[in-house]
Amino acid sequence: MNRSLIVSGCYRLIFRIGVVILATMLVFSESLRAGPVKVEKNIVIAEKSAIKASHAWVRAMPPGSAMTAAYLTLENTSDKPLKVISVSSPQANDCSIHKTVIEKGINRMREVKYLSIPAHQSVTLSPGGLHIMIMGMNRPLKKGALFPIVFKYSDGSLLQVEALIK
Repeated sequence: MNRSLIVSGCYRLIFRIGVVILATMLVFSESLRAGPVKVEKNIVIAEKSAIKASHAWVRAMPPGSAMTAAYLTLENTSDKPLKVISVSSPQANDCSIHKTVIEKGINRMREVKYLSIPAHQSVTLSPGGLHIMIMGMNRPLKKGALFPIVFKYSDGSLLQVEALIK
């Protein structure tokens, strides 16, 4: 029984390492090969929301991949700092905020527990930096379609953004 637990743990560890490697390849390799992406302005403002989202887009997934990344700018128009405390989508099993760090010359992604947006300032999520990691897609993404992302803030408010798939 101990052996099966060890084997099971090894498989889970290998799976997690594979997910990190694939996600890193997706975010860096694809963004570097694709070159600059022309982002059309896509602004969504929730009624009475202190946060404005603009330039929201999701990278179309390579064939066989179940993960991708989303990028956008979030602007806090209020007099108080706000934090994004969770991210979700009805079209994915898991969404989370990640940042890219370089450790010993290797690009790695690290999950961020929350994203602070100071009062009257904005934060931009872009390839090679902060981004929304989207994993466990429920269906393939089609270029030109919209992808819903729901942001939950520290004040309890929610903002749904429709990001353009490119």
